[in-house]
Amino acid sequence: MSEVSKGKAPLYRKYVESDKPQLLRLYEAVWGKEKADKIASIWDWKYHTNPFGQKNEYPSIVAEKDKVIVGFLGAFPAMLKIGSKIHEGLWLGDLMVDPKQRGMTGYRLTRMMIKTQPVLIGHADSGSDEHAISYRLWKRSKGKKIEVTTIYSMIKRVGIRDALFRRIRIRPLAVLADHVWRFAVGLRYGYLSVLFKPGVEIIEVKRFLKEHGSFLDELMKENGNIPLKTAEYLNWRFFERPGTTYTALLAMREKRAVGYIVFRCVSEEGKTNGRIVDLLVRRGEKEGLRALLKTAEATLRKRGSRLVRIYGSNDPFVQKELARAGFSNKKSGEPIVIVIGQCPDDNFFNEHEWHISLSDGDFEMD
Repeated sequence: MSEVSKGKAPLYRKYVESDKPQLLRLYEAVWGKEKADKIASIWDWKYHTNPFGQKNEYPSIVAEKDKVIVGFLGAFPAMLKIGSKIHEGLWLGDLMVDPKQRGMTGYRLTRMMIKTQPVLIGHADSGSDEHAISYRLWKRSKGKKIEVTTIYSMIKRVGIRDALFRRIRIRPLAVLADHVWRFAVGLRYGYLSVLFKPGVEIIEVKRFLKEHGSFLDELMKENGNIPLKTAEYLNWRFFERPGTTYTALLAMREKRAVGYIVFRCVSEEGKTNGRIVDLLVRRGEKEGLRALLKTAEATLRKRGSRLVRIYGSNDPFVQKELARAGFSNKKSGEPIVIVIGQCPDDNFFNEHEWHISLSDGDFEMD
């Protein structure tokens, strides 16, 4: 990156597309080349093509000094259903400052965003990385209201074959033990009962269609506070993202959709794990939820996943069903979910009413 003076205060302005080359260099200076290459592959999709946004109008903010960008606060449009109303808002994304220019730059970026936007919601890094600008900066930058809460991951082991094989080194025995273990788990958590209830059919979809619009509207109405999900948005989020493959399943009852699940495999420390990045069902739809989880787990296991991770929902019905299915809380300390704004609707600040999934917010998190 180019050298900049230390005494001159940065200029803060809205992001434009021509800033992209400088921002990718800044990203590499802060986070390293591997992460910079990853964000470069989805940058245009992430910041320029959101269906809730307006063409050539971007809410992100840059800090510029001597014509060199030294800070960036990324944001992308969101529609948020809060109580019974739809609000325009922003999801907060990348926040980075040139390590040589730290001090007030990050603080002023966050303050400017808070002052100019009525509704903000997003994830803030917990500060474990030495380069991280932690959520404490957001707390310092708060306006009249702020809510900070942690949503913990829920983890479930879906297979013991590989772990057992590493110990006993006898593959047939490991395979047999895995089958017995999965049968016992299914018996314990009621998955086997799904086999004898054909009322719900699970189908895979490659796109969400217009005909799914009424089903999604019903899901939105049944949730208190939730990021708005439309067919157009879900297609953009899951099927138009470069370099990432998701699997989406619908639960059908009498030819009507009653729920959906979206998941994918990820490589973590050289091992394959599964992530359920989005899950929504009609209120009280136990059979549909259990069938979706069962099918997703079976698919992820066939693809080599050892563990499956999902966000623990604040919805008591979903929480109970996830626990029943064998998911357990694992407090990893991340991610921090932060809600900031001046929204006139007090329901916005009721953290217990929010339904947040791994697919929401900064798209690097899933």
